[in-house]
Amino acid sequence: MKKIIVVDLDGSLITINSFRYWLLCSFVFLLVSFRWLSLLKFIKFIVYRLRGISDRVKMKRDILSVTEALPAFFMSGFVWFLCLFLNRNVLAEMNQYDTSQYYVDLCTAAPVCYAKMIAQKLDFSHVFATASVFATDWKENIGSQKVVSLEEFYGENMDIDCVITDHHDDLPLLIRAKKRILVTPSRTTREKMAGLFAFETIE
Repeated sequence: MKKIIVVDLDGSLITINSFRYWLLCSFVFLLVSFRWLSLLKFIKFIVYRLRGISDRVKMKRDILSVTEALPAFFMSGFVWFLCLFLNRNVLAEMNQYDTSQYYVDLCTAAPVCYAKMIAQKLDFSHVFATASVFATDWKENIGSQKVVSLEEFYGENMDIDCVITDHHDDLPLLIRAKKRILVTPSRTTREKMAGLFAFETIE
């Protein structure tokens, strides 16, 4: 079987946090398209989060319940916007791998509704993202769940050759990899990785 290259999205393939901009852009779209009911729900979910009534994951799921099915032209425009922030160093690293010998996969906590469009646009082999909010077994694709997602597809004996990420949240993946590349890692991430294994860094 081909070896696997795993690439994170936020802070790695792109230099921004995509979901923060999803919140902003979808709010504006709901407002200008006069989708008042969805907009009121959206605002309520944000207020609940700010007041501590809901946690980050619940807010994410709630927000997606009113934004995931937004029109295709909005999704396409949002993906075009995200691609303005592509990290060229990460792209160059990805392009070193011959797809006849490697699967180059996007593995992210971002919602599948736009992550899959980015993956298609950039010719990733596969995309593993946070599932549709309408799925019965909805889970955020983060931390150890990323390993589970990959194992469900490839099997427990999968061969992860390299992981490209910016964050120590991906430690479960990094442990499984032969090569680790950290993208502009924070001091906290560097400290958590120190002494565990060797890694390279890129900006």
